Amino acid sequence: MDIIHLGQHLCKDVVNEQLITNLNKRIDDLLDKNEQVDYTKLLSAKIKTEYDVANILKEIDTSQEIPGLIEKADATFNNDTAFKWNVKFHSAWGNDQKEGEYQVVHTHSGNSSLGYSLILFLKVPDFGPEYTNTVRPLNGRTVLFNNGGGQSSNKTFIIEPNIGDIYIFPYDMQHIVYPFIGDGVRRTISCNFDLIGIK
Repeated sequence: MDIIHLGQHLCKDVVNEQLITNLNKRIDDLLDKNEQVDYTKLLSAKIKTEYDVANILKEIDTSQEIPGLIEKADATFNNDTAFKWNVKFHSAWGNDQKEGEYQVVHTHSGNSSLGYSLILFLKVPDFGPEYTNTVRPLNGRTVLFNNGGGQSSNKTFIIEPNIGDIYIFPYDMQHIVYPFIGDGVRRTISCNFDLIGIK
């Protein structure tokens, strides 16, 4: 697991190809049959196709790979033995982002204000031409913002998405997803895992 430092830090890993294939197949089937539970009214994105995937994850991720990566990431965040936490799954949804759609700057939460979010990339299209080439490409990219640090700290981290990449970060780390140009679908799964204090 890679650790990426901003003012806070985030973790990056890669999930196995078979899990990605199985998730895409199951989601495609769900959407083809129009059996998805619509999440668009529960989320802040300007994306037309957002849907619940909590049960799909339980069904497909039988080896508990994703919860295992959350536990692994948790160990990089919490080193103070005075604080003990249970990590508890809260929610999961899919985003099928198409041309011109985007996600506003936002944070995540669950039943607790403390926890971890993740982004897992399932489909990554060609994001099309940039309007200008004055900075790194931003079409279709997620950008995470740090919550602290000074003059020499990294203020943002631009995710260069690849299928199978998973990023894990604290609930309060703001992030945004830029729109892209083209006919493809940018498919991600997002999950929230609460931190529940142990007394």
